[in-house]
Parts: sequence; structure tokens; C-alpha cells
Amino acid sequence: MAVPVRVIRRRVKSVSSTKKITGAMELVAASKMRRATSRALSSRRYAAAGVEMAESLAAGGELTHPLFLSRPVKKVLLVLTTSHRGLAGGFNGNVIKACFDFIGGKPGLEFSFATVGRKGEEALRRSGRKIVASFLSGGDTPSFADATPIADFCRSEFFAGAADQIFLAYTEFVSAVNQKPIVRRLLPIQMSEAASKPAGGASEIIFEPSRQEIYDAVLPKMVDLQVYQALLESAASEHSARMVAMKNATDAAREMIDDLTLTLNQARQSAITREISEIAASKAALGAG
Repeated sequence: MAVPVRVIRRRVKSVSSTKKITGAMELVAASKMRRATSRALSSRRYAAAGVEMAESLAAGGELTHPLFLSRPVKKVLLVLTTSHRGLAGGFNGNVIKACFDFIGGKPGLEFSFATVGRKGEEALRRSGRKIVASFLSGGDTPSFADATPIADFCRSEFFAGAADQIFLAYTEFVSAVNQKPIVRRLLPIQMSEAASKPAGGASEIIFEPSRQEIYDAVLPKMVDLQVYQALLESAASEHSARMVAMKNATDAAREMIDDLTLTLNQARQSAITREISEIAASKAALGAG
């Protein structure tokens, strides 16, 4: 049965309205993405320098600071970073899947979770996971102040023995069309193999103040910085994924409008042809009469 012309027109109008919304969201996401990616990329070098500095301090010395110390792993805390809103394509689903894959690869361990962003919290609650803390996502542009409470909580859980290892699960920005979900260890601080070996001449280094006092001042800030970098990477990835998702939605709406317009024209042409046929038949009937 042919679809009435008024129904097709209504659908065209509805899809056109949706296209305007997705187009506007694409532009907004693109604007936010530029700012977020700039912040994430510019801070990467600083975050890497923080790790290098910690490794330099530890080279050749005993790793006696509590943030270095490893212990038998029974309990693991995983900090899952997602967005507070949807409409971001596979952004949230991919990092949540990476989180569950990570859990599946470590049987026999007791997992607890801290969430950053509502979408991750909802997914963990649906799966019946143990959530011990929930934090806001930090908005479109996370600040260092947003990362500090998360890092403080992680350190307190680690020092109290509530978690033997702590991991960050977030999405790392690669490009506007490519974001990579990763799970990275935060605590205890993991030194590279080269840094953990005694360095030649390390015993000649004189620390002022003491090595332990420098550890106390530097290492907590390094943990804060790693959490902050994860928030920045996640924000950049979220805006990029949303921009791509909205662009795809806009393109799909445009194609649907073209198809509906073609169908509308065909329906109108069919109606016109039918009316002409009826007029011709009526005229022929009158002439015959």
C-alpha cells in the first residue's frame, strides 16, 4: 500500500529537525574537541617528565617509599573513567568492555571500583559490581582540582590496605577518529626495568633534603598528575567520539531526507498521473454518453 504524501512530508520534516540538532551538536563537539585535545597533548610531555623525574630520583636507591612498595595482590581497585552523557558513539562502551576484559583476565582477585562519570557507574551497577566511590567527570575541561580528590582517594585506599594494586581505565586520545581504551597501573608506582637497576655513580648523588623527603614531596604530585592526564585524555577522546558520531548521524539524516524526497516526488507523480487518468476516463465516459 502506498504511503500517503502527508505522512512522507511529516517524516521529512521530522528528520530535517533531527539533522539540524545533530549538525549543531557536531559543531559544538568540534569546538570542545579542539580545546580538549590541545590540553591533553600539551600536558603529555609534562606527565612523562614527572615519571622520568621519579625514576631519576629512585635510580640506584632503595625503593622504600610506600608508593613504591609491592605486596601480594589479593584486592584490586579499578578507577573507570567514562562520560557523564551519551551520544558519543562507542566511546563509553569500548572503555567499559576493556574494563571487563581486564577483570576477566585476572581470576581469583577481589575487585572494587571507583567511577568517574555517570555512564560507567550505571554499567557497573547493572553488572552488580562493588562501587566504593563515585566522582564527577570534571565536565568538558577537567582541571587539576578535579584530579586531586581521585588521587587522594586512591592513595588512602592503597595505604590502608583496601587495595593492593590500583589501575586507571580510560580512553587515550590518538586522533579525531581513533581513541584507544587502556587499563594502566597507577599504584604501586611501576618503575621501568632500566630505572630499577643501580645506576653507575648513583651512590655519589647527594640529596638535599634527604631522598625520603624528596619522595614525600614529589611522588604524591606525580600520582596526581597521572590521574589528571587520564582525565584530559578521556575528555579529548569523548569530544572526538561525539563529533564523529554526530557527523555520521547528520550524514545519515541527509541520506534519509534524500530518499524520502525521492519517495515523496514519486508519490506526488503517481497521484498526479492517477488524477489525470481519472479526468480522462470521466471525459471519455461523458463523451460516450
